[in-house]
Amino acid sequence: MKQISTDVDLDNLNLKSIFFHYKFSISATLFLVILENVLYLFFPLVLGFAINGLIEDKISWLWALLALGLGDMFVSALRRFYDTRLYGKIYEDLTPGVVENEYTKTTKVSQVSARVDMLEELIDYFEDTLPEIIGTLISLGGTLFILYFLNLDVFTLALVVMFLVMGLYKLTTNKTRKLHTDLNNTKESQVDIVRHNSRKKTKTFSNKLMRCYINISDLEMYNYAFSFTLLIILICTSLYLIVQSGLKEYGVIFSIVLYLFNFLEDVTDMPIFYQSYIRLTEIMSRLK
Repeated sequence: MKQISTDVDLDNLNLKSIFFHYKFSISATLFLVILENVLYLFFPLVLGFAINGLIEDKISWLWALLALGLGDMFVSALRRFYDTRLYGKIYEDLTPGVVENEYTKTTKVSQVSARVDMLEELIDYFEDTLPEIIGTLISLGGTLFILYFLNLDVFTLALVVMFLVMGLYKLTTNKTRKLHTDLNNTKESQVDIVRHNSRKKTKTFSNKLMRCYINISDLEMYNYAFSFTLLIILICTSLYLIVQSGLKEYGVIFSIVLYLFNFLEDVTDMPIFYQSYIRLTEIMSRLK
């Protein structure tokens, strides 16, 4: 089994092996991600309390809102300062070994080059996508938890819509995986096409590559349109239910509306993350 000095197993390179090798460093940045998103989760609720407080000539919740915002900003800045350097170092550590290891499997420069790019995608997942996923899960779970106490009917509707959207994307999993397999197969031939310097071959290659991206984008568009339609219906129905319930606390109503729009954003983001993970599983199968 071939290994580099970092002791990361290159014959089984995946998210899990990278995480466990750098577990303390990555855990530190993930802790900051969690803290950042937990603080952000309470913005709509504290904002609603601040509105109610101002109506009653009380500013204590306004000070709480200011403190919450400054705290979230500090944690967010610290996390971004740290993780850019961390993941840059991880990429620097792994790239030489991946290139060496891939050359033991194939002599095709095109494939090796493409897989180095795929390694970068793997690292980018930790730096960019994983924090977004954690943030979305915290926001989604927290929003449902808070909605449960603010309005049970709205909570129930939101839960139903979320499961409908998740079911839709589960049904398209195999299609998504096939499209990303086609894309990666095409990208692995890029350097060979460039080396031939043939206008005809380059045009055929570029057409095939763009078709892969278009097919992926089209599938995302269809799924997104269906999901967004359900979510808009949820928001409109929820507003009707809130008014019919006779709720008169304007700050609470405002908080519910903000949480509903956060819910809309979170639910439409979840499938994108799911597709991103499917792509990564396809990439990891090539780096083994």
